[in-house]
Amino acid sequence: MRKDRIFYLSERLYCCTKFINSDHIADVGTDHAKLPIWLVLNSKIKSAIASDINVCSVEKARRNIKKYNLENSIEPLLSDGFENIDEDKVDEVVISGLGGNTISEILGKCSWKNKKSKRFILQPCTHHYNLRKFLVNNGYKILKEEALIENNKAYSVFLTIFEEINEKYDDLYFFLGEVLNSSNNFYSKYYLEYQIKEIKKKINGCRVKSNIKNLIFYENILRKLENKRMII
Repeated sequence: MRKDRIFYLSERLYCCTKFINSDHIADVGTDHAKLPIWLVLNSKIKSAIASDINVCSVEKARRNIKKYNLENSIEPLLSDGFENIDEDKVDEVVISGLGGNTISEILGKCSWKNKKSKRFILQPCTHHYNLRKFLVNNGYKILKEEALIENNKAYSVFLTIFEEINEKYDDLYFFLGEVLNSSNNFYSKYYLEYQIKEIKKKINGCRVKSNIKNLIFYENILRKLENKRMII
């Protein structure tokens, strides 16, 4: 947890703040609006849209925004993904705390996701592999990733932009992305070890279910991950 000025941010949210590089952001799936409130209070941004699909979450965000007298800086907004967000009001988008598949679906429905001027800061709680694969297959470039640890679990935050790329990546990239280039080498190694542990679980599951195709796939990935372990 990171305490600054008034309240705590989780390690995952705090890691997202490291990528903020504009005055105007949207926090999609904001819940309590903690991230935009923290950013405004710490003079990291000038304005934000705090959006959520859930009415109760938007009301919680509204109350918190009012509590800190930030009604002129942060707009609580009921929105299904990007549906009601005015693209002209934001330069960067944060989507944190959702599964990788859900983040992919939200991005897929965004009418202005292919604007090269927009930066997307993404923090998936699950299915990192699927999100990286979606990004690469849809013209995005992952500029940077930062690994982190929260409650003994390994996560990462992606900084990505649309570049109409057409690069080919092997499956290992979708498991690791740019994590091994993180600024914190300890977190990078922890993330790698965490992935190895998770892959071993999948291999055991494949053996129990006699899923030969997936077993071969994951055993190949495991070998590549263990090779990475030897060179970092």
